[in-house]
Amino acid sequence: MLELSAKVLALAIASAMSPGLLAVAIYLLAGKNSPKARAFAFMMGGVVVALILAGVAFAAVSEASSGRTPRIPAYIDIALGVLFILFAAKQVLVKEGDAPRLEEASQKPSLLKWFLIGFIANITNFDAVLLNITAVKEIVEAGVGRFYGLLLISMADLFFILPVLLPLAICVVAPERTEKMLSPVGAWMKKYGRYLVAAIFFIFGVYLLLRANPNIV
Repeated sequence: MLELSAKVLALAIASAMSPGLLAVAIYLLAGKNSPKARAFAFMMGGVVVALILAGVAFAAVSEASSGRTPRIPAYIDIALGVLFILFAAKQVLVKEGDAPRLEEASQKPSLLKWFLIGFIANITNFDAVLLNITAVKEIVEAGVGRFYGLLLISMADLFFILPVLLPLAICVVAPERTEKMLSPVGAWMKKYGRYLVAAIFFIFGVYLLLRANPNIV
């Protein structure tokens, strides 16, 4: 159980390393036109993506907890392992661009627009989605009970939306300190976060390849 929790936690932390989403959240909360409402709408777009992933995960865990744990073929692990190593290389070699120039957008976009932006930004955040799916895969293959499986899924999904949830929560508790507290976090994530994500991608990539074929080494 502890080993599975550690695996899921590592994947969840990596999925939260999204400096672009964090930058957008800080930008919205620093604005003057209903900042909390816009940030909340932006976050809800991510929540819908998390719920979609959670729904698929719930179905898989329910199937596994009923005694019909799926046997995932070795070639799936091999494909994911190779993909993880490629993503690790991408994180190191490709520098992430700056956050979108939201100043150029309309100064009073509707909440629905920010909800859609949040949905698109999260569902196309392929690194985080892949990490979340892999966490679910580990939970399903472990064959844990439904309750424990759902706790782990909830943890993974909480980290998935954390880049927007954290700034919003801090803004509610200490609105005058939001930007001051989170700007250094955003700068650190932008500078070093990709290396942490790359390390986790690489470690899990090697792990999946070795699990699929222990004779590789």
